[in-house]
Amino acid sequence: MKLDLTYLLQREGSLEFKIGHGDPCDRLSSLQTGNAGRLILIAAFPGGKQLEGFLHAAFKSRQIRLEWFEFPDPETALVLIHQEIVRYRELREKHPGLRPEMLAVLAAKAA
Repeated sequence: MKLDLTYLLQREGSLEFKIGHGDPCDRLSSLQTGNAGRLILIAAFPGGKQLEGFLHAAFKSRQIRLEWFEFPDPETALVLIHQEIVRYRELREKHPGLRPEMLAVLAAKAA
C-alpha cells in the first residue's frame, strides 16, 4: 500500500513552502534532485490528494506558483494549515459529497 499524506516542505532560507501529497520521503528525494536549494520536510498530515486540493484553494492568496506558497516561517505555516485542516474535516463531515475546492469556497464564506 502506497503512503498518501499531505505534506509541507520548505525551501531552506526562503519563505517558499510546498503543499503536496504522496509519500513525503519519496517526494522529497525526487523534488530535491531538480532543486538548487535544500528542501526540508516540515510536516505530514493524513488526508492525501483531497486535503491537498482543499489547502491549495484555501491558500490561493499565498500561492507563488503551482504547489508553492509563501508563509513568513514554518511555525506560522503550521498554525494556519492546522486551522484549515480542522475546517476541512468539519466541512467534509457536513458536506461529504463536495469536492475539496468547493469545501474551500464554503470555508472562505464562513470565515
